[in-house]
Amino acid sequence: MSYCLRSIIAGGLLAAAAFAWPLAASANPYFAEQTGQSCSSCLHVQYQQPYGQQPYQPYPQQQYQPNTQPSYQQSSRRFDRPMMQGAIVDTCVAWAYDCGQGGADQFCRQQGYRTALSWDRIYPGRTYVIGSQRICEGNNCGGFSYVVCGN
Repeated sequence: MSYCLRSIIAGGLLAAAAFAWPLAASANPYFAEQTGQSCSSCLHVQYQQPYGQQPYQPYPQQQYQPNTQPSYQQSSRRFDRPMMQGAIVDTCVAWAYDCGQGGADQFCRQQGYRTALSWDRIYPGRTYVIGSQRICEGNNCGGFSYVVCGN
C-alpha cells in the first residue's frame, strides 16, 4: 500500500505535525491519502501491516444530538387564577386561536411542566393572551379559574 504524505502549510511554514506522523505506525488519514499516481510534492512511503494487527480503522463518526427536551418540573401543581401582566391568563394560545386545552398546555409549558392535566374557565372581563402578548377586555374574554399542570 502506498501513501502520499501531504504538506500542511500553516502561515507559510511546513507544520511540524507532518513530521510527527509515525511512518512505522498505522496509516494516518489526516496526513496521508492512498494514492496510485505520482505526486510531485509528496513524500511516498510504504506501509506494511505488522503481523497479527488489524488494519487501521478510523473511529466512527458520532452525530451530535442536542438535548431538545426542555427540563420539566416534577409531579404536578395547581395554579389558582393564574395571572400574567396583571391579568388572568386567557384560555387561548393566541388571539381567538386554540382555546381551552391548547391555552392551558401553553401556560403549563411556560411554568416548566409538560401539559395541563385539568382546568376550568371563567369570564373575568380582562385576560392576558400569552401567544399574542395582548390584553383582552370584554365579556367574551375567557380566562382560567385554575390550571393543574403536570408531567
